[in-house]
Amino acid sequence: SYHRLSTGFDYAFNENWFLMVEAHYNSSGAESPDQYPLVRGSAPFQRGEVHLSGRRYLIPVLSWQMSPLATMSAQSIINLSDQSVFTTLTASRNVTQNTHMDIGLQWFTGDRSTFTPPFDFRTGSEFGDRPTVLFGSVRWYF
Repeated sequence: SYHRLSTGFDYAFNENWFLMVEAHYNSSGAESPDQYPLVRGSAPFQRGEVHLSGRRYLIPVLSWQMSPLATMSAQSIINLSDQSVFTTLTASRNVTQNTHMDIGLQWFTGDRSTFTPPFDFRTGSEFGDRPTVLFGSVRWYF
């Protein structure tokens, strides 16, 4: 049995700038990186019911509507236990009434895991081992 709780607020600075901040608690998560392998092997994680390994997070989002058809946003998921961060920067554009395009960058920071043969593996942080990702998408609605 586990519990998840999220609370937050949002604020529109004006019609173009929007801020949201959310705090998230995940009781199935771990307090320290050494416990992440146990969390990732747990039934809720394996079933896809939870996807974060830590217990406490702060999630800020800043969005700028450049025009009625174009938006830029920055979002971070900050693990408050190990100080690792998953940041996404995205630019979105409505190309036609039914077609949307996105381009973005996913950037991860945090302590990296270490391995010393023969059997000493130490998890550094939740997000520290992940590579930077550049992505794009095209969505068509019908």
